[in-house]
Amino acid sequence: MTMHDQSPVMPLAHEALRQLAAHQLTNYRQSRFEGGGLRITVEDFEPADQIIVYRLYNVLGELFDLLKAYWNRPDEGVAATRAFTTRVGWIDFLKKCKS
Repeated sequence: MTMHDQSPVMPLAHEALRQLAAHQLTNYRQSRFEGGGLRITVEDFEPADQIIVYRLYNVLGELFDLLKAYWNRPDEGVAATRAFTTRVGWIDFLKKCKS
């Protein structure tokens, strides 16, 4: 099964998902914003927030590695991502990051 077929894991076919995305996005910037002039270190945060920042970097790094590992196997990747989000307590983690 290719990612263009109906997936037993994904509720929508790839083409149906693709149709949901905007096809023409207008770029109003003359140059890409890359955060120039913004400088902050983790030490600038309160100690409790530093813990969250470090955890955020670790969790997102793990997620990125997982996504790279399953790039060509999307059905397995969805299952692995679900397991990952369960393991890290994704919903509670996001709530903590937002608080």
